[in-house]
Amino acid sequence: MKVFKFICGETIYAFAAQTKELAIAEFNDQTGDQFTSCEEIPQSEWNKETISIWEDNDLDTEPFKASINDIICGTEPQMIFTNDFSSF
Repeated sequence: MKVFKFICGETIYAFAAQTKELAIAEFNDQTGDQFTSCEEIPQSEWNKETISIWEDNDLDTEPFKASINDIICGTEPQMIFTNDFSSF
């Protein structure tokens, strides 16, 4: 799997997919947003990173940290993270 970062103004999304085309298709299906940039994040970079995850998307609780490697499940395109909390 590869990880792609999408920039939409101040909003950032990351999707995991086998190809950039599949990542873009999943991005369009899940967000309906217009991105200004889509670039692959090298695995050497995302292997070092962790993301915060809140149980039940409850931002009032303490998040737990997980590696991006641990978050990717299977080979289907999937959203890995976003800084857009408007839907939570």
